[in-house]
Amino acid sequence: MRSFQSAHNGTLLMLWASYMKNELGRNGYVQTLARSKSGELKGPWEQLSPLVGNDSGHGMLFRSFDGKLMLVVHQPFRNARGKLYEMVDTGDGLRVVRYREDLSGPPLPALPGQPPRGS
Repeated sequence: MRSFQSAHNGTLLMLWASYMKNELGRNGYVQTLARSKSGELKGPWEQLSPLVGNDSGHGMLFRSFDGKLMLVVHQPFRNARGKLYEMVDTGDGLRVVRYREDLSGPPLPALPGQPPRGS
C-alpha cells in the first residue's frame, strides 16, 4: 500500500492492489484507490473504483520531468511488464487521463471478459 496526499485539498489517498471478480466471475488483479474519510491514516477508509483493472497492480505515483502525474503498474500479474498511465489529481481522488502507449508499448491483449489491458 502506498499513500498519496492530494495537492489540491490535502485529501489522504491510498493506492493498493487487490482482486476483483469480472462479469464472468473470474478474479482479476486490480490497481485500486481508497480515501480516508477523517484525513488521517487511521481512517475510516472509503473504497473508490479501481483505477486500472485486468491483471494490474502494485502501482506507484511519480511526476515526469515535465511535471505530469504518472502511475506505473505491473501488467499482467505473471510475466509482468511496467505500464504507464497519465493521471490527474481531482482533489478527492485520482483519475486516469490516458494510457501512455508511447512510453509503455502497445496494450496487452484483453483477458476473456475484460476490456483491453491498456484501457
